[in-house]
Amino acid sequence: MHDPIASDYEKANTVVAEISSLSQQTLDARLALTRSKQRHPEPRLTVSSASAQLDSQIIRMQESADELQGMNAKVSTAKEEIRAKLKQLEVLRSQRAEVEKIRSSKVDEVEDPRYAGLYDWYDEFLSPAVKVKSSPSV
Repeated sequence: MHDPIASDYEKANTVVAEISSLSQQTLDARLALTRSKQRHPEPRLTVSSASAQLDSQIIRMQESADELQGMNAKVSTAKEEIRAKLKQLEVLRSQRAEVEKIRSSKVDEVEDPRYAGLYDWYDEFLSPAVKVKSSPSV
């Protein structure tokens, strides 16, 4: 047979054990929360503040990416300009070499004394251009 007092006693023991377990879990959760608060002091992020911070970071990253793209375009343009200037420099150097070659071959045979003066003028004219173009300004 079933004793009603023993049954009530068993139920009470079960409820007391469950209450004790729940009480211990509550204390553990409070301790974990306290430790978490100590590790992460104020100001703590809320979902809305974290989302706002994320949005601002995304905007800054996009601005930085745009700025980087602009700088890369400027670098590319500068490289193209340098290449063009180097080509011009090579043309001027070849022209100068031709003029010097002509002058060296004609110096002894100069019939018209104006050639020497023209050569000196052309040499003076090219010297600043060659110096400017050969200087590493970029």
